[in-house]
Amino acid sequence: MTKLSLLVVSAIAAIAGLASAECDATNTASGSTIPITDGAVCLPQGAGSYTFVMTTGLYATGLPGTSATPTSGYFGILDNTCKILGWYAQPGCGIPYTIKDNFLQDVLTVDTVSFDVGSPFFAFTYGNGKFSIGNNGCVCGETQQSTAIDVEKACRCAFPVSGVVAKREVEFAA
Repeated sequence: MTKLSLLVVSAIAAIAGLASAECDATNTASGSTIPITDGAVCLPQGAGSYTFVMTTGLYATGLPGTSATPTSGYFGILDNTCKILGWYAQPGCGIPYTIKDNFLQDVLTVDTVSFDVGSPFFAFTYGNGKFSIGNNGCVCGETQQSTAIDVEKACRCAFPVSGVVAKREVEFAA
């Protein structure tokens, strides 16, 4: 192999490595054992289910003539009793990004996200399932933290811990 061929092969390998680099979200949960009781964030599920949740908000400063301040979006994974297993800030490396934690049996990949308070949305894959707002019982709503001048929304979606979704379990919006 010539030096030029070796250089081309090395460059292609380097570019392929960059294209396949993963963007991982880091768990910042501190081990809370108190369940979340806000139904917009989580509803208790049966054994074998977790809830993936996203929160976003728009907060007014309270001063006339000033604009509201959007927050960065956050994600969480809650157990079947709505206790936090993992809490993640949006990584700065772009979409898609992955969540890998010991309590997950597979990699959770966030494929699409919008933190727009007016129409928040996410889609993720886990195991053999694809989950998105408007399908599979995944919904968004205002949290108990919302007030007349501050709006906080949460989107939630239950998914099987095993990652296996039977065809008859999948529901699609019309």
